[in-house]
Amino acid sequence: MRVADITFFGLLIALTVAGGFALYLAGRWLPVPGSKFLVMAPYAGLITYVALARLPSPWTVTLFSAGFAVVMSTVSPLMGLAILAAGLATDLSRRLIPLGGAKLRRHLHAGLYPMYCFVLALLVVERLTEQALFGAIGAAPLVAGSTISYALGLGGGFVGARLVGRLAERRRSPDTDERET
Repeated sequence: MRVADITFFGLLIALTVAGGFALYLAGRWLPVPGSKFLVMAPYAGLITYVALARLPSPWTVTLFSAGFAVVMSTVSPLMGLAILAAGLATDLSRRLIPLGGAKLRRHLHAGLYPMYCFVLALLVVERLTEQALFGAIGAAPLVAGSTISYALGLGGGFVGARLVGRLAERRRSPDTDERET
C-alpha cells in the first residue's frame, strides 16, 4: 500500500468520524433502536463509494473499517467490533456477488456497508448485552431496517459517484475562472 493510499484512508476516517458525529447527534432524538445507523447510512454509502472508486482493491472496505474501528473503539469496543465485522462482511459479499461492470458494482456495494453496520451493531448489542431486542418483536424490524439502510446507502453511493465524477472533471479541465485584465 502506498503512502498516498494510507493518507487517503486517514482522510476518509477523519471525515467519517466528524460527519458521523454530527449525524449521530442529529439521530439521537429518534427512539428506534438502530436509528442512528439509519441516519448515517447515506453518509456511509457515500464514503464507501468514494473509497471503492479511489482504491478498488478486494479488501478496501475492510482496511477502511479497521482504521475506523480502532478510532471508534475508544468510544465503545462493541462499536469497533461491529464496524470491523461490517467491513469484512461487505468485502466478502463483494467477492461472492460479482455484479455487472465496475461502476455498477461500486454503486450496489456502497449500500452493503451501512446495511451491515446496522444489522451487526444491533446483533452485537443484542447478543452481548443479552437484551432480547428482536426476540419479543420478531425479525420484521431488522429486515425493514436493513432494507431501508441499504436503500439509503445506495442513495449515498449515487451522491458519492457524482462527487467523484465532478472532482475528476475539475482535474481534467483547465481553470476557466481567470480574471480579465
